Amino acid sequence: MRDVDGVAREAGRERLIGRSAFALAGVLHRLGRTDEARELYLQSLGRADRRRSGFDLARVHDALAELDTAEGHLVEAEEHRTAARTLRRRNGLV
Repeated sequence: MRDVDGVAREAGRERLIGRSAFALAGVLHRLGRTDEARELYLQSLGRADRRRSGFDLARVHDALAELDTAEGHLVEAEEHRTAARTLRRRNGLV
């Protein structure tokens, strides 16, 4: 993933690598590799934040809420859900 990251940055493809990290995180989550999934979701969140993409930020917060719920971290899950709702409302996506 790091090699792809460098190539994507050089090519100005920040969005592509963020969305690829998000997709891979989903696969890892379904395979039960939650620590790795969380790491990639957080990378994707950082990329979406740098690009100021409300849509991608909300999507990643939703995924993190799902991950936290599955792991029993209900307070954190609700924080992610609230962040996703706020972003959608702010960006007219609701």
